[in-house]
Amino acid sequence: MENVNTWLSRRYPLTIIRDRYNGIYSGGDWIAFPFRIAEILVVVNSNDEDCMAFWENYTEAYGLSKSPDAALSDLLDKMMII
Repeated sequence: MENVNTWLSRRYPLTIIRDRYNGIYSGGDWIAFPFRIAEILVVVNSNDEDCMAFWENYTEAYGLSKSPDAALSDLLDKMMII
């Protein structure tokens, strides 16, 4: 299994954002994505209905937590990197 630094260098860009709705739909205050999220950022920060629909249907890997560092750790755990 590759180490975290190798994985991060291959996965750049990595995006960590604060959840606009404080985790109501996503489940976490901070969200870490293993890619650039410009395309979906509009939906994640959209109105309640669109945001709820996004999280109900989103199947890609992401990390959630109360802090940016913990969201990244959650993402790495889910991707079995650590």
